[in-house]
Amino acid sequence: AVRVNGQQRKKSFKKFRSGDVIDVRFLVDIGTLPLEPEAMDLDILYEDDELLVINKAAGLVVHPAPGNWNGTLVNGVLHHLGFASS
Repeated sequence: AVRVNGQQRKKSFKKFRSGDVIDVRFLVDIGTLPLEPEAMDLDILYEDDELLVINKAAGLVVHPAPGNWNGTLVNGVLHHLGFASS
């Protein structure tokens, strides 16, 4: 789910302006999806306590799904943020 300035937006929304507040929530049932942290090289452009900006490599799958349960950006970010394997 993506909200811009408190308004629900579609994934394809691209009309951002300086000062916009963007809230992204991942609606995932952790109990049914095998999210495992995996060490990988991430091209991190910026990071602070609330934001992580990554230059995603072309061809890198973003999230686990049938056919790609590991080696995804989500797996790498979980490892980077210190989440433990289940």
